[in-house]
Amino acid sequence: MQIKRILQEENVSYHLVEEEDVLEEGISLLQHAMVEGFTCVNENIAVYTSKELFHKTQKTSRFANKFKEAEVLHNYEELSVGDYVVHNQHGVGKYLGIVTQKQ
Repeated sequence: MQIKRILQEENVSYHLVEEEDVLEEGISLLQHAMVEGFTCVNENIAVYTSKELFHKTQKTSRFANKFKEAEVLHNYEELSVGDYVVHNQHGVGKYLGIVTQKQ
């Protein structure tokens, strides 16, 4: 993580967090793929992506340019069994439903 190295070099304290962690005050680092950052004004939280911090983007998948006109799915409940779906890294597939598995 490039930001981790920079913070260490500048002697700035930070916390490494997982998605389910409760955030502490200060700088928290989460390694997670996100398109863009966001702010939560009432909670006093700002989230930045590496693209926003370093003006670099990760490699795009081999399918990224082929499906620019596709409709973005906001909720899996919008799908019907048999619908064709396109994943930006895995390609084209057919939605077969959701199955709950025992842990």
